[in-house]
This record gives sequence, C-alpha cells and structure tokens, in this order.
Amino acid sequence: GWSAGPDLDLSETMYDQGQSHLLLSFHRFREYLHLADIVIAMAGTATEQAVGLGKPVITIPGEGPQFTPQFAALQARHLGRSIYLRDPHQLPASLEHLQGQGYHPQQWIDNGRCRMGPPGAAKRIAHCLQHQLQLATMDP
Repeated sequence: GWSAGPDLDLSETMYDQGQSHLLLSFHRFREYLHLADIVIAMAGTATEQAVGLGKPVITIPGEGPQFTPQFAALQARHLGRSIYLRDPHQLPASLEHLQGQGYHPQQWIDNGRCRMGPPGAAKRIAHCLQHQLQLATMDP
C-alpha cells in the first residue's frame, strides 16, 4: 500500500501511505534520525545511536562481513526491547505492528538510557582524553 513519492535526490527516496512516510536515505543520518519515529537499520553503530535516542529499531542482518545474523542477534540481546530483529520479508508486517500498537516513546527512551547511558558520551570521552594527555605531558 505504499506509493512512491518524489525522489529527493539520487540517494534519497520517499514513500507514502496515508499519514505515514518512509524515507530511505544514505545521507543526513543525524538529521533524519532525530525526526524518525521508527528506524530500520543494517549497521551496528547506527542501531546503537538510534536506541540511545529512544527510537524503536527494526534491524535486518546483511550478508556483509560486519552486520551478520550472529552479530545482529547479539546486539539485539544487548540493546533489549528497542530492537526488533527481522528477516527482510518481515519488514512490512513489523512496520504495521509497530504503527498499530501505538507510539509509546517512554518505553524506548527508558530502554535507550539504560542500555546506552545518558547523552553526551562523545564530550565525556574527549574530556577524558584531554585529561589523560595532560597527565602524560606532565610526567617526566
């Protein structure tokens, strides 16, 4: 029941179904991640970022060397109830299920914070590295 909307450019396509929109993109990850209600991911780090932001994520393992079915299963166990590990053929039904159960962001926000910690890890890592470098330069 999805109809193709306008291609935004060569790397982005939109599909519409009533009030729902599916945006497929290879760029502007950060911007679109913040706008998304549901994320479809095929990459480990992207999945972790989405869970950390409190998004439900449908993960689809690939055939590449990194995001294998085994890795995806381990990551799903690690990230908990925000992850819906599916076969590509289950994607339409999984999207309908998530849309049909209503959007309950607090359960995913709580899970994301529990599993990934509070926002600001990059800044904390940078401060830690600065501190360690300062200590290293002080030692004779």
